[in-house]
Amino acid sequence: MALGEGQDLHLDPSKLSTQQLHLFEANVSGKKVRFIVQRTSDKIVHVALASCKACYHNHNSYYAKNGQMICGECKGAIVFESKGQKADPNHCALAEISHLETDRELTVSSRVVLAEAAKLPQ
Repeated sequence: MALGEGQDLHLDPSKLSTQQLHLFEANVSGKKVRFIVQRTSDKIVHVALASCKACYHNHNSYYAKNGQMICGECKGAIVFESKGQKADPNHCALAEISHLETDRELTVSSRVVLAEAAKLPQ
C-alpha cells in the first residue's frame, strides 16, 4: 500500500496477525521507499526496510514468499535485526525502522523510513 506524500503510517496493532507480512511504500519529496510491518511468532511487531542491507541498491531483487522477505541475490529468507540482537552474519538482515507503538496505535514516520534508507549503500 502506497502512502500519500509525507503521510505517516497509522495502524491498529491488534489487527496484525502473527507472521502476516504487510508491505507499504513511504513517499517524501518524490523519494519512495518500501517497508514492511510484521508481528512475529514472539508477538513483537517489527518494522523494517523491505530489502536486506546487502542488496538494497538492487531495489527489485527481493520479494515476499510465505510471510517472509526473500533476498533476490542469495534466495534466502531475510531476517529481522533488532536492537541489541544482530542477525547471523551468514544471512541477509532487514534494517529495522524505529516506530511508536501503543495498545491502540502503531505509528511509522515516512521521514524516518527515508532516513534509514539513506544510511544504506546505494
